[in-house]
Amino acid sequence: MKSIVSTDINNLYQWMDLIVNKKEVILDDIDASINLYGNDDSIYLLINIYQNDSKSTEYLFKPSTNINALSALVFLLESVDYSLNSLINKIETAEYISGDLGNILTLGKINIYKELVISN
Repeated sequence: MKSIVSTDINNLYQWMDLIVNKKEVILDDIDASINLYGNDDSIYLLINIYQNDSKSTEYLFKPSTNINALSALVFLLESVDYSLNSLINKIETAEYISGDLGNILTLGKINIYKELVISN
């Protein structure tokens, strides 16, 4: 997996490059990393936003229905004008519903699972 450092990802072409080439994105302006996992149309997105060396908030993006995961992700990205910074702002400020599976937010056809990760 290749890494790229960026201040924002802001168009569909950049997102498709990340998806096809399985690149990790590390943002300059906030301490965050973005990874894409899975194969073909069954991909999912994972965003980690780091508060410090031992604490981060993890956001896992998965389709909310049996829709193709890649299509669901593209629909979500279109709703934020393909801007990674806008997506991060949206998920950080949204209200999540607490349930059996943790804290969940549904945006369009995507469920976003939020989890605080603390390491020793």
